[in-house]
Amino acid sequence: LLNLTLSSGFLLPLITYSMYITYTSMVDLISHSSSKIIYPREISKMFMSPALHLLHHSANPEHFDKNFGQFITLWDKFFGTYLDESNLKNIKEFGVKNTQYNKYHPLYSVTLLPLTKISRRIKNLCIS
Repeated sequence: LLNLTLSSGFLLPLITYSMYITYTSMVDLISHSSSKIIYPREISKMFMSPALHLLHHSANPEHFDKNFGQFITLWDKFFGTYLDESNLKNIKEFGVKNTQYNKYHPLYSVTLLPLTKISRRIKNLCIS
């Protein structure tokens, strides 16, 4: 499809797709960095700000199974899982309690810890 679009001289789909991928990748990184970036209210009605997605990772039981979206709020609103900015003040901590991932810095937890855990599993399989 990309080849057909480019060979036909249509650049707009490629530019639009590139902008979409760039935006969603940036929002994904920011959303999972614990940065409380909140969009203006009118924008937040349609787009999920990184701060709103933080509610999804909150350890507060009131926030469980909420704000799954990272790009748009439509699906969370449709399925009744959307919480607005007023709930941000109720976040005291993040993550699932008593896991290894909460014992270390988030950067280590998302980069090296999974590799360490996988290597231990492989080592245990080879020994067994």
